[in-house]
Amino acid sequence: MSLSIKELYYTKDKSINNVNLADGNYVVNRGDGWILSRQNQNLGGNISNNGCTAIVGDLRIRETATPYYYPTASFNEEYIRNNVQNVFANFTEASEIPIGFEFSKTAPSNKGLYMYLQYTYIRYEIIKVLRNTVIERAVLYVPSLGYAKSIEFNSGEQIDKNFYFTSEDKCILNEKFIYKKIAETTTAKESNDSNNTTNLNTSQTILPYPNGLYVINKGDGYMRTNDKDLIGTLLIETNTSGSIIQPRLRNTTRPLFNTSNPTLFSQEYTEARLNDAFNIQLFNTSTTLFKFVEEAPDNKNISMKAYNTYEKYELINYQNGNIADKAEYYLPSLGKCEVSDAPSPQAPVVETPVEQDGFIQTGPNENIIVGVINPSENIEEISTPIPDDYTYNIPTSIQNNACYVLFTVNTTGVYKINAQNNLPPLIIYESIGSDNMNIQSNTLSNNNIKAINYITGTDSSNAESYLIVSLIKNKNYYIRIPQISSSTTNQLIFKRELGNISDLANSTVNILDNLNTSGTHYYTRQSPDVGNYISYQLTIPGDFNNIASSIFSFRTRNNQGIGTLYRLTESINGYNLITIKNYSDLLNNVEPISLLNGATYIFRVKVTELNNYNIIFDAYRNS
Repeated sequence: MSLSIKELYYTKDKSINNVNLADGNYVVNRGDGWILSRQNQNLGGNISNNGCTAIVGDLRIRETATPYYYPTASFNEEYIRNNVQNVFANFTEASEIPIGFEFSKTAPSNKGLYMYLQYTYIRYEIIKVLRNTVIERAVLYVPSLGYAKSIEFNSGEQIDKNFYFTSEDKCILNEKFIYKKIAETTTAKESNDSNNTTNLNTSQTILPYPNGLYVINKGDGYMRTNDKDLIGTLLIETNTSGSIIQPRLRNTTRPLFNTSNPTLFSQEYTEARLNDAFNIQLFNTSTTLFKFVEEAPDNKNISMKAYNTYEKYELINYQNGNIADKAEYYLPSLGKCEVSDAPSPQAPVVETPVEQDGFIQTGPNENIIVGVINPSENIEEISTPIPDDYTYNIPTSIQNNACYVLFTVNTTGVYKINAQNNLPPLIIYESIGSDNMNIQSNTLSNNNIKAINYITGTDSSNAESYLIVSLIKNKNYYIRIPQISSSTTNQLIFKRELGNISDLANSTVNILDNLNTSGTHYYTRQSPDVGNYISYQLTIPGDFNNIASSIFSFRTRNNQGIGTLYRLTESINGYNLITIKNYSDLLNNVEPISLLNGATYIFRVKVTELNNYNIIFDAYRNS
């Protein structure tokens, strides 16, 4: 563009020149729906005879998605582009994706119909303000979609086409003035939304899971603020149908990535864990398509806005009730459509500051949590299905290191699983998606599935415990053994239970000791999820003679809970539970109960709040 045309454009621009802004430079979004005063924006017309339907449209590709710059002495093209893309939209990336749009309308039974198609643009400005006056303005027009003006005519009638050939740029929708001041000390740089290191918020309510890596699907329908993901807007006139179509080549769309720790959670590492958890096709070459269609009624015009959307995933390193590290991964999804009454071009323009950068979710909420095995930890295999009674000798080569043991069972049932001497505590997971998948000739064939679903277990290093779990034949399970010394344990013990201890299935039974003295005893355990159970096994001090007893009470503090007290007995069929008492409300309960000396009891609490459970036992006296 020649300098004379630039000067002519600048001097005749009738944009807003008086603003209530402090002195400085600003980047401004002036809205969508601009038609330029350039003949090559007119795409031609379509004529329909009486009663026929006319369809006009266009597919905008990279070669036709040309932005138009109007720089000034102070604001060159690079300065304009970088400031606009940093605040509002990465239109360079958007131009890689084709966008289709079309309009259709039926001619009246007694008239012909002429539809003329034009491109529309989103207008951005860089302005210099001095004493509430715009003293310099550079303009950028970024391709949006299009507009079809329809005119009904009688045979032989001359059509007034002045609307199409304008000497000034004009907005067929309501103009905007969304601004952000440009810092004087900052040099605009090329936008890079796809890989950022940020101070992510890692505060979160305690999760009902042990320490480890977790991938969370947070749902679909995420869009960036400030219309960064706007595809474009259609103005649809009365009795006209409009549609927006976008064929999506996923290998031309880029994810958005943020991390709190680029050393630990790089984009490559995060993508690998997402693939472990959900087998996500992050970069495939298949073409997806979405299309939105809307028809305006006979009494008003409407506008239809289309947006690109993202599906959000989080990778977290969860340690001791806190998120130590976090990465957010926004995977390109499809799109979203918003339809409203068409705004009036004569409506007042309001100066509005930009929103804070971020995301809004417009789709349904999700919170699907999947554990993934840390690739730095070892995996051992019990290659054949375990029988009803089985002892596994932990290889000495993996002692002193945390590891996972992959196994399956020969018979569906409820199993008691514990380490030798009930230490260290164990955690058991189901291998997600592994049912009947990697068994060959009754033998595990591989351990490539690294997605795991927590069943039960605890991280407490000094808590004696065992697992009661319901296991299904042909499903794969992992037991995680924490870092241990060779002097602590060298065996895992499996036993299928035939008694009614199966009522405790899929819970951890914490073994309590130090009840030899009177007074109050506190035990804190991280709870499983709401609706599940946490169990405690205690043996009453003293010799068993079926007569002597001690007085106890059971209560919780800061947590409400429903509990059941069982006596644990053993028979040839295994362990059995005898119900002693049901508690409807354990919060600050002080009701005493007499328990036999030397007998073993299990106290099971139903989790009604997600938190650490503080179980309190009051031992009073022998009776």
